[in-house]
Amino acid sequence: MTTTTIKVPAEIRDRLKKGAGDEGMTMAQYIDKMLRESERQHRLSLIKEQVATNPPDQEYLDELADWESDKWLK
Repeated sequence: MTTTTIKVPAEIRDRLKKGAGDEGMTMAQYIDKMLRESERQHRLSLIKEQVATNPPDQEYLDELADWESDKWLK
């Protein structure tokens, strides 16, 4: 594994160290976790935006209601 130094203010370093310790992770694992969460939130916001600009039509909503109905439980 290649490592590098990232210059951040001491306050941020200390917050990362505390967060990693609280989670029982190394700082690298903690940073990776935060990046993955941020990327996931970004993807979800894109999906939300796309759905808002292209909402489902009535045919889709009718089919969804059919699939979610109790008739499939028989």
